[in-house]
Amino acid sequence: MNMIANVLVTTKAGMLDRAVEDISKISEARIIKRLLGRYDVIAVVDAEDIERLGEIVLEINRSPAVLSTDTLISFKFWGELGRDFAAVILIRLTEPEEGEKTAEDILKLEGVKAVALVFGSADAIAFISDSDTRAITRLAKQVHSIRGVFRTETLVVF
Repeated sequence: MNMIANVLVTTKAGMLDRAVEDISKISEARIIKRLLGRYDVIAVVDAEDIERLGEIVLEINRSPAVLSTDTLISFKFWGELGRDFAAVILIRLTEPEEGEKTAEDILKLEGVKAVALVFGSADAIAFISDSDTRAITRLAKQVHSIRGVFRTETLVVF
């Protein structure tokens, strides 16, 4: 069974394009997007197992353009994730054991394309389809107001 992971990448100053170029050479990097926010890139990786995922993350970190990575391993997924998402919302939950209910409530919001429960520095990640900044702001506020959500961080694709 394959493992899906969201690798959040911080690049060295002025090296964003080089990092994207290097990551795009990894065949398991299915989606690569530039971000505005604390992280510069998100790479959605589809690895055959945990060992291969580790190799991929090490390969990303070996790029001279990469400063650091934060890997969020998906263990449950709702919705359809394509290449056309406009933002991601990293979510910390007040009650991680209620994550499935919270994820289902988030997915009901208009403009949310997919939600994944993850292991890592966040408990969940929501993929937003609407590219209008007002809509992204509205969705971020709606996600934050859902019962069980403690904190959110929105990263906009550009």
